[in-house]
Amino acid sequence: MSEFNSAFYKNFYSETLFVTRDANANVPAPGEDATVSGPAIIWKEAVFKGLVILVSEDEKAFNAILQNEFLTKILKAIKFEMHDVAFVNVSKGKNVNLAVLGRSLSIKSLISFGTGLIDLEKIPAAYKHFHIGPTPVLLSESLTQLEADQSKKRLLWNGLQGMFL
Repeated sequence: MSEFNSAFYKNFYSETLFVTRDANANVPAPGEDATVSGPAIIWKEAVFKGLVILVSEDEKAFNAILQNEFLTKILKAIKFEMHDVAFVNVSKGKNVNLAVLGRSLSIKSLISFGTGLIDLEKIPAAYKHFHIGPTPVLLSESLTQLEADQSKKRLLWNGLQGMFL
């Protein structure tokens, strides 16, 4: 494959493009189960609307995420309910390959409450949505950091408006 030439692609795309490592590098073989060693996921298949939220919490906090009032308010503001969303708990110090996660979930959009949770070569700026393929992605600080800082809440809201509203 030829070397990536950013000047060529500027003629075709108006959004910022991010060059990642080989997208197929961490994809399991066709018969291999992607969720055996993957992160914990909570979602109700019957009502899942394609929004995936990545967090990195301990087990107790992750199990209580459906009762998080701040997160409930965020989701209502962008016209989602808790049961419409898939929550993925990424282990501390690890990150998720979206190609592998996409085998378990039909991802239409993604919000990451933690900037280093996605397997990307270069981490884009927080609170500014971007696309990985057709999927819009928004990176943010962790939920605990957001709840304590009003200015970060405003930045998150601006990013969410650009992505969803």
